[in-house]
Amino acid sequence: MKKSEGEHKIRGEAFGASGFTLAILSVISLGIIGMILSVVGVIFCLIQQRNKPTRLGKAGIVISIIGFVLSLFWVIYLGPLVNGWLA
Repeated sequence: MKKSEGEHKIRGEAFGASGFTLAILSVISLGIIGMILSVVGVIFCLIQQRNKPTRLGKAGIVISIIGFVLSLFWVIYLGPLVNGWLA
């Protein structure tokens, strides 16, 4: 069975789209979960960039790094600060 051109294109950019989606989720969900999502997003986007470079993969890498930094900032500084206010 021969695959169509459109199906091959979708499969070729799947890691980039998945990594970009995880990058957006890492920015939205700060904390430990955001850190995990950003690391997985970077890995997916790097796989995409190695196989077939796309703008979505490059954007996913940048947004994942931003999400990781924000999550790290939240875990180290803002999380304990907010917890102290609520206690």
